[in-house]
Amino acid sequence: MTAKTIFEDRRMVTIWGTPDNARMVDVTLLFTATHGDVKFGDTKEGGLLSLRVAGTMKEKQNDGSRGGTIINANGEKDEKDAWGKAAPWCDYSGPVGEIIAGLTIMDHPENPFYPTRYHVRNYGLFTANSFGLSYFLRDRSIDGSQILKDGQSWLHQYRVYIHEGDVNEGKVTAAYTNFASEPTVILR
Repeated sequence: MTAKTIFEDRRMVTIWGTPDNARMVDVTLLFTATHGDVKFGDTKEGGLLSLRVAGTMKEKQNDGSRGGTIINANGEKDEKDAWGKAAPWCDYSGPVGEIIAGLTIMDHPENPFYPTRYHVRNYGLFTANSFGLSYFLRDRSIDGSQILKDGQSWLHQYRVYIHEGDVNEGKVTAAYTNFASEPTVILR
């Protein structure tokens, strides 16, 4: 079998050192269709950025008890309400050792298909997924597939914000604003 190039995928990961209670990981993806059109299929199982949370953070613990909390920028909380919903960011926080910690996936407003949808599950799966519309909307007549046309590119920018505390203590909304907006510089 001969390998065939179908498109070009370039990735850049930047890890930011921040104060003691947070870290940021920026993930930039550039997809270029270099050998014809490329179809990104409608599936809830895929996504461009995926995480698994620590077992103790999972919303639903193996013994049936409550663990962590899922919440998105729209205030939709837990898998029941946040799964498959479009939002600028989604946060998953819960106990890790002696502290509460959280992970936020942030979708940049210049990304194609913004705001992305989140395949976020109570068992710890956490994915930014723009392509699973028929699943997320529970309507198989909708096709969430997207075609990257030959010669065109998609640039996707995401930030994973790792913070101490829940969504409020971690100041997730302010952190998203810093990611999504051009920085303001004031000279005095």
